[in-house]
Amino acid sequence: MRTIVEALPIIGLVVAVAGLIWPKFLGGGRGNGVVIGIGLTIFSVIVGPSLRSEAEQMSDRIAREVAAADRDRRAAEARAERDHAAALAAAEAREAAARAEEERAAAARAAAAEAAQRRAQAEQERQVERRRAAEEAARRGPDTLRMPEGQAVMVWRSSEGQREALSLINAGVHRTNPALLMPYIACMAPSGTAVVVVDGGIFSSTILVREGRLSGCRGVVENEWISRPR
Repeated sequence: MRTIVEALPIIGLVVAVAGLIWPKFLGGGRGNGVVIGIGLTIFSVIVGPSLRSEAEQMSDRIAREVAAADRDRRAAEARAERDHAAALAAAEAREAAARAEEERAAAARAAAAEAAQRRAQAEQERQVERRRAAEEAARRGPDTLRMPEGQAVMVWRSSEGQREALSLINAGVHRTNPALLMPYIACMAPSGTAVVVVDGGIFSSTILVREGRLSGCRGVVENEWISRPR
């Protein structure tokens, strides 16, 4: 539009000159073309500045709108790139977490399998040791309880009961009130009773009476009262 406004004076001069040279221009005499050309020139001089100002404002507004649209487009592209990068990072993080979890699970399974293998091996070794001990005991003959002068051997119910009972004996309770010792005694086996040592210890062992009227009696005795065949 600005270009048209700026061209109006030139158009007016052209029309005026055409009216002078060609009288029939614009369907009238020579004066019509001159008048119209002069009118266009005057119109462009009077109205042209305001039209140019409006055209410039419109051009500026269009330029601002185009710049704003370009900024919005670039901002949208930047947001799309950031969202895409964030999605890629989240996917990589999830994949890394899944790999780490799978590695932990594999390590846990391997550790559990190794522990189970060790337990099975230890149990197998214990079974071999028990069979060897049983074979040796069968070869040697049964263990027996032996006390000096053929006295009976007191078989205590437990190691804790044995310690408590010995404390009472050291205090002389077995002479003054022997009934207090009875709750700690599993049985009193005669000297020579055949037994099986089911849990050996350093100072005492857990035995099981294997024959006679006390067969099945189980308890703790001092190792010095267990006679083992050579």
